[in-house]
Amino acid sequence: PGSGRSLLVESCTAVVTVIDGVGNVSSVLVVGAANPLCLATVDRLVGPRLSRVYALDSNPDSLTRGAQRIHDYGVPNVSATWYPSRDPVAQRAAVAGAFDNGDIDVVVIGPSPRIETARTDPTAIEDDTEYLERALIDIVNLAGQCATSIAQQGHGVITLFTHTPRRVSSDLDHDYCAAMAALHLLAPSIAKVASANGGKTICAAIDPARDPNATADPAKRSATMSPLEVASELVPAIVARKKRRDLDVIVLPRSLRHSTLRIGRR
Repeated sequence: PGSGRSLLVESCTAVVTVIDGVGNVSSVLVVGAANPLCLATVDRLVGPRLSRVYALDSNPDSLTRGAQRIHDYGVPNVSATWYPSRDPVAQRAAVAGAFDNGDIDVVVIGPSPRIETARTDPTAIEDDTEYLERALIDIVNLAGQCATSIAQQGHGVITLFTHTPRRVSSDLDHDYCAAMAALHLLAPSIAKVASANGGKTICAAIDPARDPNATADPAKRSATMSPLEVASELVPAIVARKKRRDLDVIVLPRSLRHSTLRIGRR
């Protein structure tokens, strides 16, 4: 696909809405339609008022599959927009375009794991630099634009999937883990931008060894948290009406920390 090309599953005119008093969400923007953690979070957010989801990704096949899964969750209107990797101008335009259609209640952002075929097809293996540009540099640029857009509209919640900074074992995908850890370190800066005019940021800091995206080994994956487990821990914080901090960091699994770690206090 060419630069800026959009793939629309369904579309309609969005309206200005916010999370209601009982935690129902009307509109969601997903940055990383290939990330199972992002998709599971949308699944858990589905409710009587969720009528619009915007899905963004730089891989057209992953984008189409992710958008279809969101539609299958029961979301009536799903807009899927492809953005080019290593093109910050086009990426910012993709985010701004979603916000131009109406207010967005929740933004869900997660670095995409390696494309599945790259793990099994030697001819499809991504260069490490190319992957890091896609999973780290692109995601940070998109997160920054999302934070700016949340601040401009005056409300909304950004959810970031990251890793708790710790030594990573040799059997995990080090490039993916590096992207997740880097986003964790940048979370306070992203939250500062979003909170300038009423936005809130939630950082899901996952133990790398318990992240299902960090390994393709079935034996290792059996010991990880499922995407739905992660989403179930996050959604109550996303829909909570009371804003206590500009940035809430939720450490997962919770056995690592008995209470939610919060940073970014004023």
